[in-house]
Amino acid sequence: MSKINSVTINTGGGAVTIGDGAMVGSIVEQTAVLADGVTGPGQPEAVEPFDLFVSYSHKDRAFVDALAQALERLGLSVWYDRGLTTGDQFLHQINARLAAARRVLVVWSPAALASEWVLNEAEVARRSGKLIAVSCAPVALPAPFALTHAPLLPPAPDLNDPVLGDILAAVRA
Repeated sequence: MSKINSVTINTGGGAVTIGDGAMVGSIVEQTAVLADGVTGPGQPEAVEPFDLFVSYSHKDRAFVDALAQALERLGLSVWYDRGLTTGDQFLHQINARLAAARRVLVVWSPAALASEWVLNEAEVARRSGKLIAVSCAPVALPAPFALTHAPLLPPAPDLNDPVLGDILAAVRA
């Protein structure tokens, strides 16, 4: 995560400005001026379209691994940061995949609510009309996410779970 002096996220339907010293994990359409004066490109690198970007807290990794495997068995192409390695430019990789994903699945939990990366990715998804949400633990979502249904999934998602069917239908819609 990079410390940002000021950032504007322009999503076509309006702009969100995050002010001085904010920690920002994902910037899709604008150039960011980093605290050390380095400017990062605002346009993500080109990535082939795929079905589902999963945004989650690393504290929920075991749940997300099981969920991603279940969704892949249902035929979806799923991306989450399991493929990022030391030396990768996380911000550019994440931006590219947020832009290329047909939908963004946010996995809510108390840890996700404490993650600025997850909150930012969820806002980008919400503003772009790509947001799908589930919960892996009981949680009260803040506005504007409280307006999005986030059903609670069991610890080991079953392929026959109707919530997985709903995710599949939302991606294919």
